[in-house]
Amino acid sequence: MTLVIALALTVFSIGTYLVWPSRWNIPAHIQLSFVLTAYAVPVLMTDSLSHYPRALLEFYALLCGVSAVCFLIGLVCGSALPRMKVFGRDFAFASLSEAELLDFVSRRAIWLGLFSIAGMIASFYYMGFVPAFAANTTAAKYLRGIYQERYRDVAVLYRGSEQIILVTLPIVLVLWYVTRRKLFALIGLLQIAVQSLTLARGMCGIPLLTGLGLIAVSRGYKTFTAYLAVLVFGVGLASATSYYALRVIEPRLAIFQEGTVWDEIASGAPDIRDALNFLTAFEQRPAFTYGRTFFGGLVPFHYRWNPSVWSVRVVDSDEEEDINTVISGGLRLPPPVHGYTAFGWPGAIIVCFLSGLATGYGAVFARTYVRAGSLVGSVIALSIYNTAIDQFARFYHVEIYTTFAIFVTLIFVYRVGVRPRQTVEVGADAALSPT
Repeated sequence: MTLVIALALTVFSIGTYLVWPSRWNIPAHIQLSFVLTAYAVPVLMTDSLSHYPRALLEFYALLCGVSAVCFLIGLVCGSALPRMKVFGRDFAFASLSEAELLDFVSRRAIWLGLFSIAGMIASFYYMGFVPAFAANTTAAKYLRGIYQERYRDVAVLYRGSEQIILVTLPIVLVLWYVTRRKLFALIGLLQIAVQSLTLARGMCGIPLLTGLGLIAVSRGYKTFTAYLAVLVFGVGLASATSYYALRVIEPRLAIFQEGTVWDEIASGAPDIRDALNFLTAFEQRPAFTYGRTFFGGLVPFHYRWNPSVWSVRVVDSDEEEDINTVISGGLRLPPPVHGYTAFGWPGAIIVCFLSGLATGYGAVFARTYVRAGSLVGSVIALSIYNTAIDQFARFYHVEIYTTFAIFVTLIFVYRVGVRPRQTVEVGADAALSPT
């Protein structure tokens, strides 16, 4: 049963290999490390699921298995849908020459990159703390308790700057690789530094791995193989190391007080355990959401139907507890659970099919444009896939700040009122004037 659960959840993470079997499928490669940490290790190398009731494991295996099949059907159907032109305009990365595209993207990357760095520094200054150096780093990371009041005043700037980094960091890395301009290297390093200070691993790691992945793929199979090996095994090692340090520094927050190295690795992504604990609580106090959590993330702060807030409240037995005191970013629940808790079994089936449909359509789009030839064009196309298409595929968990990332991406996708300019030669050190 646990193996069925792991295989079914793996489908949701790397199912795009079915319609985009290419080394250019960077998002799926990045998910390989997550699959190893969250699914393979807990099921195959630990006994962390052995204490759950058999009936619960059977139900979750059936839910995930049926939903995974629906997702795959949607994936295949989505890959066969006809292509459409959005906004009736051509993509800049598909209509400009390489030199024109480099000039077009460079200007926007510089200004947005500098703004994101300044925005994060200004936010830290106004809040009066940096999460990495706070007295309570965990509470500061999730901006809870005493760290929340000042954050509220700069939430838009703080989160907006984070999303700009998420979009522009891989673009900046590719621009540095193509042009070798020191300015791009400086912007990229500063973005990594300020984002790392927030302690949000994914917000820093995913864009970094995306940019490095595109560069590695463009250099050939040997470099790509090395990248993949470091990605898969390095992330697992980093996960084990970080959670061992957590157990030593803050034992009360550690999932395992003691255990093997496999337990430490599994601690990095306790998704299966979280889902089982959540379903146990939900079955004890069943209350369908009827889709309210699908869009609850569009309301800022701790709206009760925000998926992150709602998932914690379901698990928490104390209904009166102030959510602001709970140090958690919410549970990372898979699509079947979101669908099931909204409309029961029909919800799980429909949500997973529609998610697969959007994912399949987007994977073929990425397969068309993310390829050898224009590395700059590829990173812009991949940004569309990682923001707009990913959000459509995760329509059951829409968030206000990730929606902002879509608009940032569109700045690099379409030309609006742009007049012809002198192009930039690859490797040039001349300064770029702003648009």
